[in-house]
Amino acid sequence: MSNAAILIIDDREETLTEITRLLHHLPLRMITSPPETQALSGISEKEFALILFNATILKNNGYDTLQHLTTMEKHRRGPVILFSFGPIDEAEAMKGYEAGAMDYISLQATPSILANKVTLFIEFYKQRKAAEKAIEKIKSSERNYRSLFDTSRDGILFMSMEGHIENANAAFCEMVGIGMNELRFFTYKNYTPEKGVHVYEEMIESQVLKRGYSDEFRNELLRKDNTRVPVVLRLWLVRDEKGAPLRMLKIIRDITRQIQLETQLRQSQKMESIGTLAGGIAHDFNNILGAIMGYVQLAQLNIKNESAARQNLDNVLIACNRAKDLVAHILTFSRQSETVRKPVRINRIVIEALKLIRASLPSTIEIRQDIEKENTLVNTDPTEIHQIIMNFCTNALHAMEGKGGVLSVTLKPIEIDEISAMFIKDIVPGPYLKLTVSDTGCGIDRDAMERIFDPYFTTKKKDEGTGLGLSVVHGIVKSHQGFINVQSEAGKGSVFDVFFPRIKAEDRIVEIRKSPIQKGTETILFVDDEQSLVDLEKVLLQRLGYHVVSESSSTKALQVFLETPQAFDLVITDMTMPKMTGDELSRKILAVKPDIPIIICTGYSQQISPDKAREIGIRELLYKPIEIRELASAIRRVLEKR
Repeated sequence: MSNAAILIIDDREETLTEITRLLHHLPLRMITSPPETQALSGISEKEFALILFNATILKNNGYDTLQHLTTMEKHRRGPVILFSFGPIDEAEAMKGYEAGAMDYISLQATPSILANKVTLFIEFYKQRKAAEKAIEKIKSSERNYRSLFDTSRDGILFMSMEGHIENANAAFCEMVGIGMNELRFFTYKNYTPEKGVHVYEEMIESQVLKRGYSDEFRNELLRKDNTRVPVVLRLWLVRDEKGAPLRMLKIIRDITRQIQLETQLRQSQKMESIGTLAGGIAHDFNNILGAIMGYVQLAQLNIKNESAARQNLDNVLIACNRAKDLVAHILTFSRQSETVRKPVRINRIVIEALKLIRASLPSTIEIRQDIEKENTLVNTDPTEIHQIIMNFCTNALHAMEGKGGVLSVTLKPIEIDEISAMFIKDIVPGPYLKLTVSDTGCGIDRDAMERIFDPYFTTKKKDEGTGLGLSVVHGIVKSHQGFINVQSEAGKGSVFDVFFPRIKAEDRIVEIRKSPIQKGTETILFVDDEQSLVDLEKVLLQRLGYHVVSESSSTKALQVFLETPQAFDLVITDMTMPKMTGDELSRKILAVKPDIPIIICTGYSQQISPDKAREIGIRELLYKPIEIRELASAIRRVLEKR
């Protein structure tokens, strides 16, 4: 009752004195106010536990004042009690009650009653305020709960112990595509796939009923359209006052996006692994490829240009060069760097690729080709076009394997006008080059058609494909601002149309005739840890007239050089070697003989680049595998600069 304030409506000082005397033993704050409305307006915003109103004022327009008091908000005032120091007319008292007064006290007859009633009313007021505060707290909690329930992005569901839905928020209704009015007739079996029902019921039996809640577990929701939504959910048991199970609370989170991110992460990790693997094998692969190219070139030196064997060796060398470019392209792709493109007449690339693929096709598969030679200029990387052709043809081979059929390849320039472009997503009207690869194989079913360009998706057996081919093709075509159109039906073959933006005005492309291989008589120190390459390059360089000292150990090569540094005119060294790498060997050689030209060769290395090579003092950086013509030209360049 401390700090309670009461308002006394009277304009006489003796009234306040008398009431103060009667209530002095109570801890009250007493505030007086004359009955005029203007005076009351100044205190209407304050809060009073009780209002004492002098009944004698009623005769002089006091009813209006009393009604004004009762218009104060109830939470800021207690009851209004009429008092007088003498008797009050019963009719006046009734009018006072009608105006809003709650009680009447005659201080002359029973002054002690005032203190008792004041105590009672103030206690009642305090209880009412406490109740209002508790109710407001409950309402606030209800508002917070409702706000959380309505705005939560997770599905919130209340269910009976038998599994019937009692209430669900908007997020859950959206997940399953069903409104709350319809959901009221559902159980968990209506929106849970058959396999998920067993998981759900097992979780209730093993965890919820025993300990009151479940661990978080994954399941699926069955939408109204029969599609499935991956979710993670958790259950709680709601009990009544006696602790008996009343209902279950279920929190459900849609993890579709999470699964997509997990898939992307796995794919990213796979691509990272591919990049790491590509870098790891590039050095060894290029050494093997270099040996093949070297022996082919060595054989070419002994065969006449007009012979059939020479032509076959030329084709082997072309294939080796494509393999070399492909390794470089894979390394570029794994490092996610930009591919260098230039104007290329791709009809030549297509014809070359078909020559290579023909040798691997069985006689039961016929190749038909219709390749235009004019207006085929595209800004591209030849290796990328080669990849596209080889991927399409390899897929066609698998599709026709065992039964045979026809592989058709056409290349034609076309114009896409504005009307046609309206029906093709993200395409700009203009000149295009249309590459079509079709087969008469098994075709692609409707479900697979939607995923054929997804990374790692494949319909082939485990040891027949990785699912990266068409994904890479799609990436290449999109990077050219082109597009792919696929038509296929199970059992009726497939047709792939690829459209490349065509360079309309063909620039002159100068044909560079191969000049004779340059020769010399200088002394070369050749270093490589691959013995087969050491033996091969020594023979090739000797055929060009050079005196060659070769070593397969970098440490031994340094020792040989240090014994007679003036005997050597040039050093050719591999980059990646055990004990001492090529750049380390170069630094030690240049420390002894700063003016000696050095050519460093690498299949793949992150430790060396053209800029780093120049900083060391290395004159040329060549990438394996290296044709003898390329090596011979580099040798003459660095020797002449010396």
